[in-house]
Amino acid sequence: MRRRIQFSRFDKLLFFTPIAIFLIGVLSVYSASHKVDQSLGDLLAIRQLLWMGIGLLVILMVVRHSYFRWVDLAWPLYFTSLFFLVIVLFMPARLGARRWIDLGGFNFQPSELAKISVILVLSRYFSSNRIEFMSKGRLLEPFLIVGVPFLLILKEPDLGTGLILIPVFLAMLYLWGMPTRKLLLLIGAGLLASPVLFHFLKEYQRTRLLVFMNPNLDPLGAGYTIIQSKIAIGSGGFFWKRFYGRHADAA
Repeated sequence: MRRRIQFSRFDKLLFFTPIAIFLIGVLSVYSASHKVDQSLGDLLAIRQLLWMGIGLLVILMVVRHSYFRWVDLAWPLYFTSLFFLVIVLFMPARLGARRWIDLGGFNFQPSELAKISVILVLSRYFSSNRIEFMSKGRLLEPFLIVGVPFLLILKEPDLGTGLILIPVFLAMLYLWGMPTRKLLLLIGAGLLASPVLFHFLKEYQRTRLLVFMNPNLDPLGAGYTIIQSKIAIGSGGFFWKRFYGRHADAA
């Protein structure tokens, strides 16, 4: 049954929805960054289109193959991502963090590979082990699968990427069949532990979390972007502002 997936059979709504969102984003980037005397090669929107084109080529190559092949590669990809997550900790720090490996003109971020490999490994694990037949000891295994890369990513430090793994993990536990009551207990335990864990964060991480809740704590610093976003949404309303109207004057 491991046949190639035909283009006529894959989820078109799932495929074209992000493309539509991307096109809206490109128009927004063009509107915000365009200048009258700017060359085509300097446009940020053109760079976004080029990267999107590369992404589409990768997608087309992926959907041509059965997902069973990717599941077969789950564990090798997982251990490869762990290897790079350890290696990156010995790389020179940039902006106070060690998140990238320089491959000669191209910066590789191991945490991005880790996100994909964790999802693949959990998918393979959950499909091979039914929750009703799992012992209490073995129920810790999926937590270890997520916990190891999670801690390595936090060590970089990269709190944002690490936190992304948590809702993904909870969603997959729910689809696996874990009772809602137990999931709520996990979420509750995490919330109760958050004040203690908060003090183990770095200063800039604590600032980001506090500013996310109340950007007015630092309106000209960490909260500036959030406040300006609110102003832009309030000013533009439902139908936005017209495109690149102010850039002609600014140029």
